[in-house]
Amino acid sequence: MTLPELLAGLADAGVMVAVVDGKLRYGPKDQLTPDLAAALRTHRAAILAQTQCSECRRELTTPETKALGICLRCMSSEHYTRTV
Repeated sequence: MTLPELLAGLADAGVMVAVVDGKLRYGPKDQLTPDLAAALRTHRAAILAQTQCSECRRELTTPETKALGICLRCMSSEHYTRTV
């Protein structure tokens, strides 16, 4: 199962997924099928990576930073302004 298929399957099953303090949280757990649970384990790192800054690995908290994949702190740093 690909990541987009997993995310669609979770939505269809009514399972919400969130990253809290760097950990993957999901529920309601009784809606999670064995196939979806296995796919979550497989794609855990990819899901977490989508919610972390590509520079410092802090959690991205706004839609804008999530779209860019970089937090505001790193965005304002000299390194980021030089490499963009």
